Amino acid sequence: MTPKQPLISIVVPIYNVAPYVSRFIESLSTACAQTDAGNLDIIIVNDGSTDDSMNIVNDFLNKDRVLKPITSIINKPNGGLSSARNVGIEHSSGVWIMTLDSDDFISPDYIVKFIEATSMADHDISIIAGGHTLWWSDDNTVARPIDMSTGYDATIMSMSMFSCTKLFRKSAIESYDLKYDSSNLGGEDAQFLFEYWSTVNGRVLPVDTTGYYYRQRQGSLSKSQHIDYIGKLHTYRVFRQAILNCVANNQLSPRLWKHWRKMLGCDLYDMIGDLRLSADTRGKVTEILARDFTSEQIDDLKSFECSKIRRILNKWLIFSVKNRQ
Repeated sequence: MTPKQPLISIVVPIYNVAPYVSRFIESLSTACAQTDAGNLDIIIVNDGSTDDSMNIVNDFLNKDRVLKPITSIINKPNGGLSSARNVGIEHSSGVWIMTLDSDDFISPDYIVKFIEATSMADHDISIIAGGHTLWWSDDNTVARPIDMSTGYDATIMSMSMFSCTKLFRKSAIESYDLKYDSSNLGGEDAQFLFEYWSTVNGRVLPVDTTGYYYRQRQGSLSKSQHIDYIGKLHTYRVFRQAILNCVANNQLSPRLWKHWRKMLGCDLYDMIGDLRLSADTRGKVTEILARDFTSEQIDDLKSFECSKIRRILNKWLIFSVKNRQ
């Protein structure tokens, strides 16, 4: 008898997360125990870890009856989060793809909620999306649910950019050869989401869960103060083009384009309005933008809603960019 195809493949990149990976893998085991193991395919990608992360994972798997039968481990040289996800997806066999970050953790019913949602996903559904919880400590959390009650536009506006709160169709990823961009550090999730969405015609099905706990910690990639501003400009450009493709393909309404334009303005403001920047660095970033800054990008920047003080700074930065052109 041919074994059935797993419903969901869960791809887990691991790189030097020894202080956090025990809680993650314990939460994954608890969540997987709530459903039929035949529905799941777990691919752990060791992205060249140099700490004790994989020893912790292997010790747990050797003792755990839930994860061991459904988990495979791929070892590869360090290539970054996008590279690890791409390798994991290539080795996956599920109908749907979920990626989880090994320094976060999930609630016991997180995977069950998504499995239940797949039964309601008609062919016009290309993404299944849930909410998340920002986690600083057990006593300090902020839930960010996805809107399920006030209309489709509201659902999309409440949807996060995190891949870890989504299911994507494996067949679509393969058909269109979609990959996470290894050159996009810190913005790979948003880029992949919109490139996938603009390529794969379909709607988003929301899931009533905030069971993905997004750990807020110093030193993580998305919170690093050592920011690659040239890379952020690249992120902005591909993000903008992918959103425009979604608009052109009627995946996003004019109202949603206005919403995401504010997000684009936020990205630009982060680059040239970051108050942490020294005058020298701000000048260099402004010069980078000025090389090909367009009127559309200026409008993006103006659309960003911020405090009065930052609006004044914003105007000065727009003037500085235009003055350098």
